[in-house]
Amino acid sequence: MNKKQTLSAILAGIAISAILVTSSLITGSQISHQALAQQGGTTSPPTTAPPITPPPSTTSPSKSTSAGGEPPLGKSVTWQGTVSSTASPLLGRARDQVAVILPPRKDGGVYTGVITFTSSKGVQPEVWNQVNVNASTPIPRTFGSIAISPSPTGKGSIATALVGSPSTSNSVPFTGNGLALHGRSPFIATYTVTVTSAKTTNMNNLSSTMAAAAGTLGGTTTGGATTGGATTGGGTTLGGIPSGTTLGGGGGSSGSGGGSRGR
Repeated sequence: MNKKQTLSAILAGIAISAILVTSSLITGSQISHQALAQQGGTTSPPTTAPPITPPPSTTSPSKSTSAGGEPPLGKSVTWQGTVSSTASPLLGRARDQVAVILPPRKDGGVYTGVITFTSSKGVQPEVWNQVNVNASTPIPRTFGSIAISPSPTGKGSIATALVGSPSTSNSVPFTGNGLALHGRSPFIATYTVTVTSAKTTNMNNLSSTMAAAAGTLGGTTTGGATTGGATTGGGTTLGGIPSGTTLGGGGGSSGSGGGSRGR
């Protein structure tokens, strides 16, 4: 064997050895990775996503308020709803059909706002105003009368005012202690009302009626009213007023008092 053949044999052996060593290293690495994977699979706990907790609510849940509630004093609110009529809760008005939107406030506050409505029949906004007149105030017949009813709150009396003409749709501004839609027969209506409520100051001025009543002496009458515990509303007094009474019209019949219903 010459030198060239000997050198080729040596190089071939070295190449074969290198191939065998490399193959052994690769095989060992694969075995190690498999062992580590198996070990990790048996000792590591399963990975689960942490539970998702919603953030705390920063706002209170909304409350549904039907017609007949009482908005907070001094704040502007907007209500919207659909209502059906019932017999009027005011004594002496049982034949009237009303859908009360804003009942008189227990604190005597007054509403100021606008109501827009659509109804199944012709109706009118009916504004309720509290009558704050002393029961002993004489009002002679010559001054006429105003129809009144006991307030649903049990405090004082209520005089009503119908605004506008009967209509199936309208938008009306108003100010008063209470608000209803008024009709002559059962109806339904959809409305939107925006109001602000405020406290009131009583500003009565009946000096002219008192002066006229003061012209009576010795129990005689002036215009049908008597002094010294004179009657109002056709022989009855304010406070605990029976149905169908009136303010004024002294000496008139109960329910008319010599005047109109104040509408």
